[in-house]
Amino acid sequence: MMYDETLDFTVKRKFIDDFFEMLRPFDRDPRTWRALEVGGEGGMLAGLMAGHVAHLTGTDIVNFQFAYQGESVSLLRDKFHRNGEKLALDRLEFLMADAQDLPFRDDWFDFSFSQNAFEHIPDPEKALREMVRVTRPGGLIYLLFDPLWTADSGSHFLHLIGEPWAHLIEDDSEIARRMVDAGASSFEIDSYRTLNRRSIAYYREMFGRVTEELEVKVLACHEWAGCVDQSFVSHPNRAAAAAAHGLPADDLLVRGLRFLLEN
Repeated sequence: MMYDETLDFTVKRKFIDDFFEMLRPFDRDPRTWRALEVGGEGGMLAGLMAGHVAHLTGTDIVNFQFAYQGESVSLLRDKFHRNGEKLALDRLEFLMADAQDLPFRDDWFDFSFSQNAFEHIPDPEKALREMVRVTRPGGLIYLLFDPLWTADSGSHFLHLIGEPWAHLIEDDSEIARRMVDAGASSFEIDSYRTLNRRSIAYYREMFGRVTEELEVKVLACHEWAGCVDQSFVSHPNRAAAAAAHGLPADDLLVRGLRFLLEN
């Protein structure tokens, strides 16, 4: 699947639009906020969100300045220009940081958020606890991730693997063989291997337990379901994967989760 920059902007704008729609009943003014993004990849979402807040720190486990020979900010500026967006660099900074051990003091941010990173973080519970720790009392935490590992495309490489839920019933060597045969790079195979492989059941239990323990208020929690192709609903891999992992077959239709939390 080729990267589509225009689609990427569309998806990230929707993340922001959906957040502000959820925020409307709570009478909050983000213009004074100090904000944090966790797992921000190349900084596109951080760049878009920076226009709404006072200051934004974007973090990722990868040092993108190093990866792009010091040109990552320049490349990001070019992306924004191509897509008719303004990049508020005066409100924005990027740091290399581990989501499981954030290098910030307690209660430092008014708002922390993350899109499509929790399925990559080795220990999502540690990351959630860290986001709560660095967000001030009364501050907000907004999380969204899709697809979950237990979804039909939870491997993130369905276009190379070829069958829905195959990643839940075949071992890694077979999945790697399929990917290589389909033209996958070693980077793509490594990316597959490093997904944290947490189920929908794990996230439901973990978020419920941690928010209760830390006395974090759940303002909103949404799940959504569906398949990349509607015909996948009746694919035999779905029943086989559900049996292999002891999950209800309907759980394998859940694609993603979204949480709005108040610390």
